[in-house]
Amino acid sequence: MAAADLALSVASPLTSSVTPKLASGSSTNLERDGAKLTEFERELIAIFVDMMHTLGLPKSYGEIYGLLYATPEPLGFAEIHERLPLSKGSVSGGVKALKEIGAIKSVLHAEDRRERYEPQLELKKLVLAYMRERLQPQLQRNAARMSELKSNLHALELTQKNQKILHSRLEKLEIWRHKAQGLIPWVARFLGK
Repeated sequence: MAAADLALSVASPLTSSVTPKLASGSSTNLERDGAKLTEFERELIAIFVDMMHTLGLPKSYGEIYGLLYATPEPLGFAEIHERLPLSKGSVSGGVKALKEIGAIKSVLHAEDRRERYEPQLELKKLVLAYMRERLQPQLQRNAARMSELKSNLHALELTQKNQKILHSRLEKLEIWRHKAQGLIPWVARFLGK
C-alpha cells in the first residue's frame, strides 16, 4: 500500500475497505464483512491481541484495547461493538475487565453525556494493575494449594525415595512461588510507585 493510500485510510477509518494480512500472523477475525477498520488499526490490534495472549488474557481484551489505542477519540460501547467482530457480551465483559485492571478509563462526552473509553497509556499503571489483579491473587491461591499438596503427599503410599523426590520438587516449587511473590514489590519500586 502506498504511503498516500495508508494516510487516506488512516484519515477515514469508517470508510476504508482495506482488508490486509496481519504482519504478526495473528488470527483476530477482523477481516469479517463490514468490519470498519484501517490497516493501521488492524496492525495495532494484532499487537495487543498478541500481548494479551502472552499474559493469558482473552483475545477480545486485546481487540478492544487495540482499537481504543488506535483511535484518537474515546469510543463508546456501541462504537466498539460496531467496529469489532465481537458480541455485545464480549464487548461488555471486555470493557469491564479492562477497566478493573486499569487498562482503560472512562471519560464522559461533553455533548451527550455518554460514557466513552480511552486506553491507559502509562506502562507503570498497566503493569501494577495486572500484578495486583491477576498475579498476586494467583500466587496466593498457589500458596494454599502448596500447603494442601504437602499434606496429601504424606498420605500417598510411596517408597521413601519417591516421597523424598516429590517433597523436594514441592519445595522447589515453593521457592519459585516465593521468588515470584518477592518480585511484585521490586517491580513496583522499579516503576516508580
